[in-house]
Amino acid sequence: MKICSVTILFHPEESVKFNVASYLHAVELAYIIDNTESAAINNRALFDGVAGAEKIVFIKNESNLGIGKSLNIAFQMAVDAGFDWMLTMDQDSNFNGNSFFELAATKYKDKSIGIIGASAHQNMPFKNAFDENFNRNLFLITSGNLVQVNAWQKVGGYNEKLFIDEVDTDFCLRLQKMNFNILSTKENHLQHKLGNTFNVKIPFAKNAWPIGIHAPFRMYYITRNGLFMTKKYAFSHPKYALYRVKSLMAKFLFIVFFYPNKSQYFKSFFGGVKDFALAKYGARSTSN
Repeated sequence: MKICSVTILFHPEESVKFNVASYLHAVELAYIIDNTESAAINNRALFDGVAGAEKIVFIKNESNLGIGKSLNIAFQMAVDAGFDWMLTMDQDSNFNGNSFFELAATKYKDKSIGIIGASAHQNMPFKNAFDENFNRNLFLITSGNLVQVNAWQKVGGYNEKLFIDEVDTDFCLRLQKMNFNILSTKENHLQHKLGNTFNVKIPFAKNAWPIGIHAPFRMYYITRNGLFMTKKYAFSHPKYALYRVKSLMAKFLFIVFFYPNKSQYFKSFFGGVKDFALAKYGARSTSN
């Protein structure tokens, strides 16, 4: 089996060198796509001296093309180069050892599998046991996934208009519509940073409660794309649609009661609602 990887960069930290090095041994080629807007920033230099750096194919975009389009660019190159599986990674994710790849190798010949995930979050909803080592999931986050290249072709790639958030979930749901299985290991093999957290004191709760928080600009995409997904899958996946509505309601309440910079977050939240209503997708316009 021929395996490659793709890592999307956006203003990466120095730690990206360590993260990419943690899986270079497992792939024949590593596509690194840099969405950092400034042409003056040379992120290619971050990987100088990394063991296996000769495997890296570095692509510098002139602007931020978003997750969906960047992934599609890498997958098309993988198709052209004859790869069977693509490892999709965030810049802030890494593996500890080779155990995930050893487990995944037991499934490579199963053409019914669309994704083999490294199980970044044990509390992911909508999953059930597939066998002794794997769960079957409704959806997974992008990072830490081995995606069958043939499955990417059959489903028509990632939805580029979503730009960032929900690109992974929409891809997973479309894969399952075409009868591909989405699997994740029962044990967690991936170290992944999902936004930042801060602790809040909930009334009547004994302990402080950690809440995840993204930068304000992400709230726009979370809201707009969350509403898009709710509408798109309301009938085919009603439980998921309800889950997404509850998640958006929770985000709104977190802004009201806990988030700092409330005016920025509200502007992004309602900007997302507005553009969903107007069916405006892609990158957010600087005018709204």
